[in-house]
Amino acid sequence: MSGVWLICECAGIICVCLTYIIVLAVQVGMIRIGLWEGLLSGDPWAYLHLAIFQYHVALIFISHVKCMTT
Repeated sequence: MSGVWLICECAGIICVCLTYIIVLAVQVGMIRIGLWEGLLSGDPWAYLHLAIFQYHVALIFISHVKCMTT
């Protein structure tokens, strides 16, 4: 691939780790605190909210990977 730069530096590695740790912590918190009871009871709105939230989490990961490699 032309145009992909991967420079291994401490600040970049720390930024990557912190970004993914924060996003995963928010994801676990949202599911466990915000959606857990609705998911257990089978509420269709809870599943819709979960799908929308997971979509946004995927966009965060994809955009961060794109930002790191362009």
